[in-house]
Amino acid sequence: MARADFKEPEYRIILDPANPSHPGIALFSECFDDAKTFLSVGSFVVLSYLYPGNSPAIPSIPTITLHIRPLEGVAHTSNADIHLSADYIVSYHKNRSVQSLQHELRGVIVHELTHVWQAYGEKKLCSSHWIVEGIADYIRFRAGLGAEHWQRRSGGNWKDGYERTGFFLDWCEEKHEGLVIELNRWPDKGEEVFIRYCGATVQDLWEIYQDDLKKTEGIVTGEPPAPVPTHATYN
Repeated sequence: MARADFKEPEYRIILDPANPSHPGIALFSECFDDAKTFLSVGSFVVLSYLYPGNSPAIPSIPTITLHIRPLEGVAHTSNADIHLSADYIVSYHKNRSVQSLQHELRGVIVHELTHVWQAYGEKKLCSSHWIVEGIADYIRFRAGLGAEHWQRRSGGNWKDGYERTGFFLDWCEEKHEGLVIELNRWPDKGEEVFIRYCGATVQDLWEIYQDDLKKTEGIVTGEPPAPVPTHATYN
């Protein structure tokens, strides 16, 4: 990334020393020959969406650490520490190929790397959950790493977060390029950003988006399968 304000962090992988024989750790190692390189590649993908060109300064992050350990849920991020569930890895792999697992893990990691580079803890701005999680799944989708169960559906609410909001942001970005950069810059003022940047309220845009979805041939309507959410926390 040719920006004078960017210094690439050090990347670390910690396989839970308390559970070295956990099958999820072995599966993770099977999916990634060089997980540090993927953290680097994934970071550059995220940065290309959040901080392209002459956009706001990239946060200074000295180290990004990925922990693989047993935990509930899928993954979570605290500042620059990503925690990926070894239990989820085993559960997901059941009745699926290693290739399918690798795709899923890449997507989850890119989602979590987005939280790292959002750096809302540093900015003291993390009140808008729908923006935090919606942007992370927007980037995951645009990177070609969407979850296999995802479907662009009508219904729901723009505040649902995750893929529901991610697909909506994708639609909005096609019509108002640069919106996601502004939302990431001012996550606590998301509804104001929509009015200022798009000339319409987020609710008005959501209703137009819903109408577009319903006109799409073969659209699947209704509620998606309940996700097992990842999340970000900032200290």
